[in-house]
Amino acid sequence: MFFIWDDWNVAHIDKHGVEPLEAEQAVRSAKRPYPKATGNDKMLVRGRIRSGRRLQVIYVFRPPETIDPSLLSFEDRMALEEGEPAVYVIHARDLRHGES
Repeated sequence: MFFIWDDWNVAHIDKHGVEPLEAEQAVRSAKRPYPKATGNDKMLVRGRIRSGRRLQVIYVFRPPETIDPSLLSFEDRMALEEGEPAVYVIHARDLRHGES
């Protein structure tokens, strides 16, 4: 899997004090029962990242035909060509008390 970042999703998660690498870490290290489908093609992950921070991340998979390869790094272009899923984070925040 590889991640698609643009001005919108970086700014959106920044409003919640979450960095892109933290959101990526939460998605990559998801443990059962996550990721969970939440409807409207959205996926939910809740979990602890290496720093100990507990995050919730919501993302969608971007269809390959909606991705401009010229905007990707070499590694991400290779991942796209190999058919790896493209993850587009649409929300990330700290977990609230009582959420797990």
